[in-house]
Amino acid sequence: MKLSVALLLPVVICVPQSAFAQSGITAVPNRPTVSTTAQPVQLGVLETEWGVDAASSHQDLNGLLKFGATTNLELRFANNPITADSGAHGFGDVSAGFKYRLTSDHDGQPSIALMYMFKAPTAGNLLGSGYPDNSFTLLVSKDVGKHHFDYNLIGNLLGTQNGWDHNFLNA
Repeated sequence: MKLSVALLLPVVICVPQSAFAQSGITAVPNRPTVSTTAQPVQLGVLETEWGVDAASSHQDLNGLLKFGATTNLELRFANNPITADSGAHGFGDVSAGFKYRLTSDHDGQPSIALMYMFKAPTAGNLLGSGYPDNSFTLLVSKDVGKHHFDYNLIGNLLGTQNGWDHNFLNA
């Protein structure tokens, strides 16, 4: 725990004070849906989300920290501090990565962003795969009146004992 505080402290100290002089902060939640919006967290804002997944054979507490490093760059850290799967329980996997917005939603143009996440196999092979994974995501978001639309296209490079497997998921 001391290590994670020590790693976050330099990031918080390096943020210019003008980043905190915003007149209003708008949340950019990923919940309650399972899609991810292309809009990043505002500059200088640290946003957190927590949730619970529960099914008959798998349960976990999952968290996500998002930090607005620039107006278009969001740093992300995700973890499952508590995971239970088919009778085994313990610490889940940890992921880190970023989201970078290429275009902003205006007029007829949607917001478009790219996201990369690296999963470290901290859960081991009993509660996780035991191998590192890489996820590459194209994010497209558009506001139309009071409605918001998200489209996510995800490509995964899943670690195996023989290198990388390929799995593509369109969400």
